[in-house]
Order: sequence, then structure tokens, then C-alpha cells
Amino acid sequence: MALLEQDHQNTADNQTLGHIHARLLEFQDTALEEIQHLGKYATSRVYGEGDRPGSVLANLIHPSREKNVIQAVQAVDGSELRDPELIVARFREYYQSLYASRFTPDREGLLDYLTHITMPQLTDADRETLMALLTLEEMDGVLGGMADGKAPMG
Repeated sequence: MALLEQDHQNTADNQTLGHIHARLLEFQDTALEEIQHLGKYATSRVYGEGDRPGSVLANLIHPSREKNVIQAVQAVDGSELRDPELIVARFREYYQSLYASRFTPDREGLLDYLTHITMPQLTDADRETLMALLTLEEMDGVLGGMADGKAPMG
């Protein structure tokens, strides 16, 4: 571009001016295509990955996710662990001990508890009612009261 402009200043002919204008238009077209490409790329990066529009601003405000990384933890002996592998191992140890079963059943205590517990008992009348067969009237009443297109328990 600069060479064409210098040629035009030296010769000042219309042919050089035409070349300058042609090159300028080519440059503008190329620049416009590049801007459109970058816009599409940015849009696909933001929206194509499922981010919400607000995420762009949030990522600009908080660009570094490194502050969310745990830098150190305390070991069982009180020392500080900074190695990522040791940090992961310490977390694993902690949660394994947290969720480990510490209950050791005492058979005699359990039998003593079960023999002395008072459980509610059904009366003979309640037991007969629960064991009786369903009648057609009962089934018709329940199924007839359901909304159309609904299944029992649904």
C-alpha cells in the first residue's frame, strides 16, 4: 500500500490511483472477512459451549480459575502438604475415614434390645380386615375416582 501511494505521489497518474483504490478495496474486504470470522469464533466459543451471555462478563471479571485450586492442606501429623498428589491422597484418606463403618454389632446387646422392645400389635379385627380380599365395589370406587389417562400409583 505504502509503495503504491509513493508511486502515485511521484507520478500522479490515474492508473496508479486506480491500483491504490483496488488494493484498498481488497484490504477492506479482507479485513471485514477477518472481523466476521473472529466474531463467529467468539460467538461459538461463548454460546457454542453452553455458556450464558453473562458468563462472558463473569469470565472477564474473574479470568483466573487458579484461585479455586487448593494450594495446601494439613496432614494428620499437622504438617502442611503442598504437592497436588499428596493433597488428593489426604482428601481420599479423610473421606474414607469419614464414611467408614465404625459399628461393630454386639450380638448379646442386640438380642437383649429385641426381647425387651414393645412393638405395637394388630388386633384380630384389624388383621382380618387387612387380609380380606378386595371387593369389586372397592376396586370400582378407587379406579373410578382416578383421572382419565392416569395409572394407579402414577
